[in-house]
Formats: sequence, C-alpha cells, structure tokens
Amino acid sequence: MGNDLCVVHNGIIEGRWSLEEVEAKIMSGVISRIGQNDKEFKPMTFTYQEFFEILGYPKDSKNHKKVRSHLQALQKKLCMIRKEDGYFLDVQWLGACDYYKEHVIVSIPEKFGPYLLDLRERFTSYLLENSTKFKGKYTFQIYLMAKQYLNIGTRKMAIKEFRKHLLISEKEYQRFDNLMLRVIRPAVETINESSDIKLTITPINGNTCLFFEMSEKTKKKETPKKVKLESGETEQLKEIRLRNLKSEENRRREKCEFNHLTHLFSRLSKDDQLEHRKAYKSQTSMFGMSDSEDIFLDWWAQQAQITFPESIYIEV
Repeated sequence: MGNDLCVVHNGIIEGRWSLEEVEAKIMSGVISRIGQNDKEFKPMTFTYQEFFEILGYPKDSKNHKKVRSHLQALQKKLCMIRKEDGYFLDVQWLGACDYYKEHVIVSIPEKFGPYLLDLRERFTSYLLENSTKFKGKYTFQIYLMAKQYLNIGTRKMAIKEFRKHLLISEKEYQRFDNLMLRVIRPAVETINESSDIKLTITPINGNTCLFFEMSEKTKKKETPKKVKLESGETEQLKEIRLRNLKSEENRRREKCEFNHLTHLFSRLSKDDQLEHRKAYKSQTSMFGMSDSEDIFLDWWAQQAQITFPESIYIEV
C-alpha cells in the first residue's frame, strides 16, 4: 500500500463535497487502483481484509457490516466537480457494489472518467499511505488543497470559498475562532504529523481570507553508524565495500527518480510533451547536450522545478 499512487483532476479538488474520515480513506483506496493508462473504469475487487488495512482496523476484524455501511454512504453522497466552464457536475462517489462472503466488487460511475482516467494535465497526485493516516473529517480535503499548489508553495482562499468547498454552512462554526479551532488547526496538525508536506494556514485580511504555505518535507539525515569490520576484513577492504554499497544505493535512487519523472511526464498532454522535447533539442544542438532520455528528464525536472518526495525511494 505504501507506494500506491492516487491521481485526481483538480476539478475534484476545486469542487464541493464532504466525506467522513473513513469514507475519504476508502475513496483513496479505490482511486489508487486506477491504472496509469486506463481508458475506462474496470470493476475493482477488494477483500474485506484490504478494506480493514485501508481503514486501520485490526487484522482479525470481522466487521463486514461496517464496511458495507461505509460503501453505502458513498453511494448516496455527491461529489460536485467544478468543470472548466465554472459550472458543476454532480456525481455519486461510488456506483454498484457487489457483495460476496470474503470480498466486494466496487465500480466507479462513468461520469468520473474525465476526472480520474488517463490524466495528462490539471491533476494532483498523492500517496495512498498519506491519506490513510489522516484523522478528522476535513483533513483530507485541506491536504488536497495544499498539494494542488505545492509546487507554487502558497495559495490564498477566501473564507466563504473555503466553506463552500468543504460544505460548511454559515450556521456552523459561526465565529472565526471556532472554525480555526475545530476545523483548520486540527487538520494542519494531522497533516504535519502524518503526511509528506509541511503546512501552515494563517488568517489574513481581517479574517476574511486564508493564506496557505506548504513545502515538501525533507528527510532528516541519520547519524552515520560506525561500521564494524567483517571477519578477516582489513580497513582498506571495508572502505571498498562501503563505496560499493553507496554506489549501489545511488543507482537505486536514480532509478526511482527516473521512474517518477517518466510517470509525471507521461501525464502531460501530447502537445506539451512535444513542446518540451523541442525546447530541449534546441539546447542540445547549441550546447552539445546528450539526447538520452534520462538527461532529458533531468533537464525537464529542473525547468518544471519538480522536487522528489522521499516516499518515491521507499521499496515495495
């Protein structure tokens, strides 16, 4: 589950919807099953044990009825997706669910197609493991709002718009300090503790707007441990062994980065891919740069200011 990638169109993030904590985890689990190049939705089979893992239930849990009640709730709730023309498309989160003794076959409504399938632009990606750690009703949505603008590092949102996104009526948390105390601060604390980003949300303009500041977390460097000599090994042989191990780790990390960039680049539109390759080719002819794919992707990553989350280096 750790490296399962979820990719959603920004129209979903910019839409209006509200999911309970467990419902958001289930939907992330479902979205993570969509293949990178899938052109249509396929029925997805989940064992109850897989649902228990996603929800953080004990492995020996037998509460199939609770899973079913969560799926039924998702079938009744709407995701109001913001379309490019500014209007909304209302879609039920889940379609038909076919129940068996040890598993459930889940389907996604076809109307979600343009917002979950074969995305090449205006999308946001996140790891399933991050969403399954979240606590609280609004944490997942606030996390997506931050992830959407992660490469920029900041975003500004009016309080009224923020409420509309999360379906929080004006009658709920009427005082701004209650909204901060009950909704925003707990979500920010959970995101900072459990996810791959650091986030702060500050009220501005007389508490009429929220200012998001977010950045990718950097993994803390561990203090190197003293390596003992192996049996019959000299200090010189130990140094050679450690250099080889370090080279092997560097090669592994480079492979992870190449795979990550290949995945991100493939999601661009064909026209955008062609434009980037043309721009790179013009520089290779001027400066004698290599035309190998890995060098091109490194160049593109620098142009697009792409960062590498530590999560891509985790071995499955």
